[in-house]
Amino acid sequence: MISFEIPSSIEQTVSMIESVATEMMRPQARYYDDHEHEIPWDYINFMHAALQSAGAEVNLAPTSSQDEHQEAGGEATIGFPSTGYLGMAHYVEMLSWGDAGLYLCTPQGGLGAAAVSAAGTPEQVAKFLERFKGDRAVFSAMAITEPHAGSDTAAIKTTAVRDG
Repeated sequence: MISFEIPSSIEQTVSMIESVATEMMRPQARYYDDHEHEIPWDYINFMHAALQSAGAEVNLAPTSSQDEHQEAGGEATIGFPSTGYLGMAHYVEMLSWGDAGLYLCTPQGGLGAAAVSAAGTPEQVAKFLERFKGDRAVFSAMAITEPHAGSDTAAIKTTAVRDG
């Protein structure tokens, strides 16, 4: 049976994130709008420590399987969907409500880590993603460009041909 209820684990996490959004992000939002070249190290360091203590991974594509759901005490359902993406949507929504600019300063792997995770060799994954588990806040980025293309990915002419 389809359920549109938000799982309690997601609601609990959203509640914690709402506290961060209300108590930390919103009070600082105007300041950082007015001082846009200043780096919000208090927020960055707090979020890095919070993500580390929560055991958050590199912020790759979140998943959960039917087996994980049943192991956690859930009943078997046909076509049990991943709650990872559902949770991520709620978390990003709440952090963006706090302040979208500050949210974008959250130290995480994001898009750059997702690309390495999806297409990288085991050696590349180890080399590039291990740094997100350290004591220092680290960020990633991804650029898809060529000199003539700028940010227009449709104008990229480089292609790959499998050789083997």
